[in-house]
Amino acid sequence: MGEKDGKLQAAVISPQQNEDQMELELAIPKTLRTEFNFLKFPFFDLAKDSGRTKIKIEERVSTKEGSFHILWLVTRDVEGQFPGDFEKRLHRAIEQIINATPKPVTNPLRLGSLRYIARLMGINGSGKNLSDIQRAFDNIVTASIKAEGTFQLKDAKNKRYIKDTFHLYDRVIQKGEKLPDGAGADCIYLMLGSWYLQNINANYVVPLDWRYYNQLTGSITTRMYEYLSINFYAALQRGQKYHEARYARLCDYFPLTRQYPGWKARKQLKHAHTSLKQTEYFAKVEWLDTTEADDWLIRYWIGPRAMEEYERNKVEIRQMGTMARPVPIPERRRRPQIAAGRQSDRNAPGIVEGLVARGLTPEVAQALFEGHSEAYIVHKIEVLDFLQEQKSSMIAKNPAGFLRKSIEVDYADPSDFIPKAERERLAQKAEEHKQKQEWQRKVDNYKNWLESKPEHKVYWALHQWQKRYQEEHGSGPSAEDVRQQQSLLISELPSNEQKQIEIFGEVVFKPNGLELLEPIMTRT
Repeated sequence: MGEKDGKLQAAVISPQQNEDQMELELAIPKTLRTEFNFLKFPFFDLAKDSGRTKIKIEERVSTKEGSFHILWLVTRDVEGQFPGDFEKRLHRAIEQIINATPKPVTNPLRLGSLRYIARLMGINGSGKNLSDIQRAFDNIVTASIKAEGTFQLKDAKNKRYIKDTFHLYDRVIQKGEKLPDGAGADCIYLMLGSWYLQNINANYVVPLDWRYYNQLTGSITTRMYEYLSINFYAALQRGQKYHEARYARLCDYFPLTRQYPGWKARKQLKHAHTSLKQTEYFAKVEWLDTTEADDWLIRYWIGPRAMEEYERNKVEIRQMGTMARPVPIPERRRRPQIAAGRQSDRNAPGIVEGLVARGLTPEVAQALFEGHSEAYIVHKIEVLDFLQEQKSSMIAKNPAGFLRKSIEVDYADPSDFIPKAERERLAQKAEEHKQKQEWQRKVDNYKNWLESKPEHKVYWALHQWQKRYQEEHGSGPSAEDVRQQQSLLISELPSNEQKQIEIFGEVVFKPNGLELLEPIMTRT
């Protein structure tokens, strides 16, 4: 790859070049362009080991032309597994190669080695991982899509809906097998589905902020970003400041298993909502009641980050212009490149020691460090620490084994996970609230003191005196005795300043009122 006029030029890879030459190391770009339909409609299951056999969206849509039946149906092979988060990561790696390939992209697409694909996925090239990649390819190839009125096909002139059953990938050609032209494959090649490939070459793609995408954690969070990226654009085109959808519809389009009652549904989306709100992708989220039982209208108010993304990409989306700038390994999961004879400038001792302190052997800790980014490992450690604080049964038997596996295969974050920084912020906020309540209690106490008559201030002390007098003398005190004792108790009452010291530990108000000595002082 070279530079010309300040723009990145895609490297043209010939079949004769070896795999090391093909493994492009490019500057991290801002954008990954992904095919529209497979971003809008769900193809990958978000749940781990859910046993899902299909994803089905079936609706009756009313337009000016009439009412139409639409269908999006993804089914797995009877002997395979439904494509899940691992397969989605594999597909994002393939999209990186597609983005770096000069147009038009043609079948078969040269991928390189399994180890190279593993690197693009952000995982190491262990035997298990390479076997998992092979299995993931099989799961994607054998999964079929049946579309009626949902999949839009774009050509040079227009867009149209197709009614067909098809595949995202048609075939994987292994090294040594024959290519369509009869030549032997020098590495792995992929036959992309014809409809998918046509849309790629027609630039029917959606630009995603790739750096931001890889900062997000959790499969629900990234899927929510994908879903909203399309719908926020449409809302802004209509001049709206928010996008709203029923919870049931979100579950269909993510896909997710619907949760009941409402607190469970909110918990299910809590991490995604917190992450996207904190990063200002949306400004706020509202849960509105509907007439349907156990369904809510969720309103997402568009945030500054989404608006900036809209302004940056609207011309390209509107015109579906030329796909530009190849896409590299994601920054969050990037394998470190260390020059020979030179130590990495990353904090190797701190990360490795953190892994060892949580039960991993030094050898395993070092291998994990070399295969993943520092931020990625720190996040996984943070999740483990959170689960230990919660005394979760997920890690009860083998916390170290859980941590190792979560790094190697990128377990999704628990639905109730809250990042450490956010937990500390919430704890600080709770402590500040507690201190404010305590301050207000003291102020109310002092206010009552100011507003009470002297007779009321000594009432309880006088009552106790009368009780003791009765016990000592066998009869109650006379009215004159009571009056004299009351006068004595009133004379012994503390001054307002003394009462402030008793309540607050210091004098904070001016005499005879609630005006602070320092009007601008903040009491927390």
